[in-house]
Amino acid sequence: MIRTLSQTRRIPAAAAVAGAVLALLAMQAPMVDARERGAAAQRPARAMPQRPAPVRPPVTRTTETQRTDNGFVRNTTLTRPDGATATRNTTVTVDKEAGTRTRASEMTTFDGRNANSTTVTTRTENGFTRETSGTRPNGETFERSVTRECDRAAGKCTTTVDNGRGNGG
Repeated sequence: MIRTLSQTRRIPAAAAVAGAVLALLAMQAPMVDARERGAAAQRPARAMPQRPAPVRPPVTRTTETQRTDNGFVRNTTLTRPDGATATRNTTVTVDKEAGTRTRASEMTTFDGRNANSTTVTTRTENGFTRETSGTRPNGETFERSVTRECDRAAGKCTTTVDNGRGNGG
């Protein structure tokens, strides 16, 4: 093969053109990136105003828990600096033979209103049921029912909740 002078000069010229194109593209990359991010990339981020944390008086919490043969009793008292107190007394009873757990709570708010709730959880063959009822501090009564069924072979569980309003949620 015989090479002429013009053929040998084309190879370095093509490499030089390719290098120049790559250099040009490398220089353009930051500008393209800024255009793709929009105007926000052009100016510094401004500080967003923060919502102040609610001011709550310091509260002292005292909790006593006592084990029983089939559960426990827990009494909690909250005391504010002005001397007002709120209490919650909870008794949990477990019946292993029946497969039930009962949790009964009585509460008194700082302003003297009373509330209570009772929750009974029962094991089933493939899950559990949980029935809750009670009275809120405003005197309103409530009921809630939860059923959970699991298909271990499929690795799926289904939970159904009825909050007493008839809409399942």
